[in-house]
Amino acid sequence: MWILPVLATFSSFSLIPWGLCVSRWVRADHASAGGVAASSPSPGTAEAAAGASGRVGPWGELVCTPMSLQPPGDFSAVDDFKSWAGPHWRFMHYTQDQALSLFKSAGISDADARSPHSGVWTVNSDGVVFQPTKDFVLGLTPAARAAIYSVLDDFPENEAQRTPYSFRADELNEILAQSGLKPETQRLLRSLLYQQGDSVLFADIRTAMSQVTDHDEKVRLFKTICHRPSLRVELRVKSDTDINQLASYWRLGGRTEELRPLLTALAHVDGGGTIDITHLLPPFAEQHVYTFPSPTTDRTICHRDCHWTTLNFFNKTLNDRYTDPATVTRTFDKDFSPITGDPQFGDVILLVNQDNVLIHSATYLADDVVFTKNGGIFTQPWTYMKLPDLVTYYNTFTPTSQPLKVVMCRRKVPPTV
Repeated sequence: MWILPVLATFSSFSLIPWGLCVSRWVRADHASAGGVAASSPSPGTAEAAAGASGRVGPWGELVCTPMSLQPPGDFSAVDDFKSWAGPHWRFMHYTQDQALSLFKSAGISDADARSPHSGVWTVNSDGVVFQPTKDFVLGLTPAARAAIYSVLDDFPENEAQRTPYSFRADELNEILAQSGLKPETQRLLRSLLYQQGDSVLFADIRTAMSQVTDHDEKVRLFKTICHRPSLRVELRVKSDTDINQLASYWRLGGRTEELRPLLTALAHVDGGGTIDITHLLPPFAEQHVYTFPSPTTDRTICHRDCHWTTLNFFNKTLNDRYTDPATVTRTFDKDFSPITGDPQFGDVILLVNQDNVLIHSATYLADDVVFTKNGGIFTQPWTYMKLPDLVTYYNTFTPTSQPLKVVMCRRKVPPTV
């Protein structure tokens, strides 16, 4: 079983603000304060479009179809990228010699690293800052980019490398084929990618955007970068499905009795029928799934992240106290208990690093499917993911020698429906 042992208590957890609000990059002034629906959700491949059935359990049988989500809107503010603002690579507590040694290990000679054509070095009391030129950034090999950015990722001051855009290596070709990007833009994007484990990462959005002059092409590029994998999840009901068992498992969603006539009718359809799992979930999930937050400068809304989502999952009224890390920690410590064994609908999955820092939380649904919001940024939708894929995604941003631990927990008092 891939689930790792749980921790004894939550009292030692601390939180990090995973994914800062980036509305300063792209704004949609016409958008509402609430979530906005994703544009063009589509199955990934013809084979995937048929859906894959999972294990049969007390939840029934789920059929999961991979698909892609992209943020909606015209993204008129991508034109803000027309001028290139050089990045500042911060090597905290490094000496310049240590930074130059890193560059040398990445295949960059000392002479090239020191050249003014490569960038400007600044040494201060906190370490070393390197401000590369655009040509230097564009000229890095994938191996050099991976080597340098994996070190920059260690320091929160390097936001671009700390929270890069991520693609699965096995889906990149298909994403680009469906992007509508010109061949030269695809080549540009590929030249700025670097690999870490099974993921392909991208951290140079300003550099890429500065190379594209056409507004519509910038929009296509931004939407391609913001591609997010998702799942369409359906419950298959057949003649041998135990409707009472289904109703018992999904009861916390508050709608199984209301939907019992439909579930019973589907069981009598020749070959069975399916219902979108969203109909079995509380109103919060039904209203948010497959939507993106509207870009905003409101700091509270910017912090409606994974923990806010998890703790509001069963709430009829949204509680923004859960945008406060201290409140989140107290709530998990006071209202939840770690569990062993198989999780159930409504349980909470926590991803914790080796220092017991709480990185992410999600709500467990069934058959390893979770409801999640991967950060507070407006380019991350509310969506469904398979739990192993979620762990893989967050391990992308974690040192390979220190994989995240999975902690399962349950509310001490069941939510009211």
